[in-house]
Amino acid sequence: MRTLIRNVRVFDGERTVPQADVLIDGGRIAEVTAGPVDVEVDGAGKTLLPGLIDAHAHAWDGDLEEALKFGVTTELDMNNLPPILAEQRRQAAERDDVAD
Repeated sequence: MRTLIRNVRVFDGERTVPQADVLIDGGRIAEVTAGPVDVEVDGAGKTLLPGLIDAHAHAWDGDLEEALKFGVTTELDMNNLPPILAEQRRQAAERDDVAD
């Protein structure tokens, strides 16, 4: 799947690009090239940035979904019960709407 985000401000972790078009091809950011896209998103007034990592989390039911809403793409759980941790790992492997 190819997704094109147009006219978005980009922060790459070090610098800000005020306006850019960003192509996501197969889950990876790619150089914008000619060709068809599956989805086009208007990024005007928005900022695109790398996913954040929460290196000390205590995640419970629903927390991985909530984390992703705020830009956290990876959580390192510091203390959880084995059945809960197993369920969180299953969710991260099977779903796109939760943090890993």
